[in-house]
Amino acid sequence: MPIDETKEINKKFSLNITFKADLLDTKQGKPKYGGDGLGACLLAISDLNGKDVCSVRLRKGYMTVITFRSNGTPENDFNLGEKDGYAVIDISQFTNKFVNLNIVAERGGLTKVYVNGQLISTFNSGNQIYTYRSCTIGDLRSGRGMKFIGSIYNFGLYGTLLSESQIAQNWEYTKLQ
Repeated sequence: MPIDETKEINKKFSLNITFKADLLDTKQGKPKYGGDGLGACLLAISDLNGKDVCSVRLRKGYMTVITFRSNGTPENDFNLGEKDGYAVIDISQFTNKFVNLNIVAERGGLTKVYVNGQLISTFNSGNQIYTYRSCTIGDLRSGRGMKFIGSIYNFGLYGTLLSESQIAQNWEYTKLQ
């Protein structure tokens, strides 16, 4: 689906992506996405300078969701919970399973993260002003070596805040596939 670049996702946005991560790190018994660094990037919505309006990164059973954050990437933070501008979420139970992820974010407001129709995290969005330029699915940016390992089934990016009923519809649609 082509993305309409005129949407004002630099102020607020919602996204919907369905994916299945395939690999398992047998040493730790948790999914292994990427190496010991930043892990793999499921998606990145970036500005003209490559700064992330939003990114979703996966590493060893954890998902880090970052929105409108200005003070760097929390690359070594694997403490579960909500922080300022990002959250670290345990998703190890979803290895080799379909995941319908919805993120609803407003700059300077709240970010809500839904997995399979259920609200699993709410945190304060950052307040950094970015101008949307591109969206990369399955890697952070070309050549960064943060490739997602698995399957991506659908993706939607919206310049508005999806309601809980719209998120429930996304999940119901995913279950039918």
